[in-house]
Formats: sequence, structure tokens, C-alpha cells
Amino acid sequence: MTTHDQAADLIERYLHQVGENLPNRQREDVCRELRTLIEDSVRDRTEAGDVRGATLAADVLHGFGPPEQVAARYAGERYLIGPGLYPYFIVISQVIVIGLVALFGVFLAIHLFRESPRMFSSEMFEILWGWSGSLVKFVFINLGLLVAVLAAVERLQSGKPDTRDDWDPLKLPEVPKQKDLDRISNGSVVFEGYLILALFLLVNFATDWFGVIWFQKGELRSSHFTDFGLYLPLVMLNIWWGLAMALKIALLRVGRWNRELRWAEFALGLFGAFILYQVIEGSSGYLLTMIAKLILLATGIEAAVRFYRLCTRYAYW
Repeated sequence: MTTHDQAADLIERYLHQVGENLPNRQREDVCRELRTLIEDSVRDRTEAGDVRGATLAADVLHGFGPPEQVAARYAGERYLIGPGLYPYFIVISQVIVIGLVALFGVFLAIHLFRESPRMFSSEMFEILWGWSGSLVKFVFINLGLLVAVLAAVERLQSGKPDTRDDWDPLKLPEVPKQKDLDRISNGSVVFEGYLILALFLLVNFATDWFGVIWFQKGELRSSHFTDFGLYLPLVMLNIWWGLAMALKIALLRVGRWNRELRWAEFALGLFGAFILYQVIEGSSGYLLTMIAKLILLATGIEAAVRFYRLCTRYAYW
């Protein structure tokens, strides 16, 4: 590889790292602009007599600053949950709102069909007002949970060490030539963290809504799954949720999967399978027990696949 090729490769690695810290909608434009600025700087210094190649490119990149800080400057003003996480907040909040509206719409339609109130009657307006209030309450509760998760993630990411002065452009990782299996999607990890927290709160503090929901005499009622013979080992479930949330936090801190995190994920899957086995052994309801068995079977297959990938992809011990 010639000196010119080494410099070009270093610039490409730098731009790749900047792009990794930008939202998709900005990535291409920002990298294009940044490439022009960097190449102009390198060209100017080369024409002035500096022919150090990759070392010259490293000096120029050092002057621009670490990729994370360059991306932050282009991302604009910071928000409560940070510019890097704000797009995920928009997407996930839309999913939450649309999902809740659809769910409440289905139940409301069933309610109106069963009760058949007269159109534009006071009874109908009373039903719509009550359901609208419940919908707004649930939307705000879930958005509050999402904001709490994103704010915690922002604090964790802001706690990463500042490498502004001692970062080395020559140590930038190579641009992957194929799909990076260890790369994570912050949005997916955040959404999974939100689901873990929501399920933990639902099972522990809103048990009336963790079960089967139906209508009786015009009112929405529910029965807990335990009323149908389902056994829930709450202590082990809470431990699993805590460990799962810790794994998500560690994953966001590291920024990508590694050997240790993959093994932690595998161990967590085995613990989850053990909990499912306890659920099956302690439950008496046939239907729910069969569902738990199917989930356990899928969990076992997934664990076997993960173990194979761990042994082949991370062959060192």
C-alpha cells in the first residue's frame, strides 16, 4: 500500500467513525462535507511541502478532533435525551402511541358493539370520554418510561471517558468489508430496555392489568393469569429482568457486542429457560402450560444456536 493509499484509508476510517455517531438522515451529507474539508487540508499542506502521507493525514484528523465530538457538532443542539438518541425517541414513541391507539380502538369497538349505545347520546359521549382519558393516561405513562430509559442511557454515554487530547487517528478501526455482526442498534437496545422496565412495573405494580381482559355489564374487567393456573416465580423473574437490564446498559456502554457480552447473553438465556421450566412445573392451566412449553422449546433452540455461534465466531478461550 502506497503512502497515498494509507492516507486515504485513514481518512475513510475516520469518516466511518463519524458516520457511526450520526443519525442516518445526516450521515451521508455530513461525511461528504467533512471529506471535502479533510482532503482540502491535506492537499494544502502537501502543496506546501509536507509529504508525510499517513502521518500528515493523522495530524489533520487530530486537528479536526475525535469522531464522536465532530459528530456531536454536526448533530446540533443537545436535548434532554441527547441528539444521538432523539431520533430513537421519535420512532419508539410513534410505535408506542400507534400501538396503544390501535389496542384501545379494538377494545372500544368491542365495547360499543356489545352495549350498542344510541348515536350521539349522552351515554356514548360518556363512554368515549372515559376511554379517551384512559388512553391519554396510558400514553403518558409509557412515554414517561421511555424518556426515563433514554435519559439513563444518555447519562451513561456522557460518562464515557473524554479522549479529546489523547486520541490517535492511526488507531481507528478498519471499515468492515462485510456485515458487522457485533454492531448494535441503539434504538433496538433502548426499545428492549423500555419493554423490560414496562413489564417489570406491570407484573409487580399493576397486576390487575397483567392477565385476561374482558367486558362484563358494560365495564372493562380483567383477571390475573394466576387465576387461570399460571405459576409466576416473581423473585426469579425480577432477578432475570434486573440482569437483562444490566446487560442492555453494559451493551450501550461498550457500544458493540464482544465475547464477554455474548457469553453473558447466553447465560441469561439459560437462566430464562430455567425460569420457564419452573413456570411449567408449577402451573396447572393446560393452555398456558402448553404456551410456556412452546416458548421453552424455542428458547432451547435459540440457546443452541447462540452456543454454536459463540464457539465458532469467538474461537479463543
